Amino acid sequence: MNVVHGNYKAVYPTSQLMAFLEVATYGGVALGVVNEGLFSWHSVALAFALGIGGSLGCMTSMYLHRKVFKREAKS
Repeated sequence: MNVVHGNYKAVYPTSQLMAFLEVATYGGVALGVVNEGLFSWHSVALAFALGIGGSLGCMTSMYLHRKVFKREAKS
């Protein structure tokens, strides 16, 4: 949404934060699969956590974006 609304200052920090969190998340999943196997309860739980976390993160960022970057109504 930063790109769509032209919020140039927010694009880099948002992208950088997302990159660090992705590396940490995928690293955790990879360790779980290597240590316990692909279809262990731990790996399946991590897959569900990724899906839930991704959707909640997206909805939260959309909500916060609308609160922080309020657009004025055009007359």
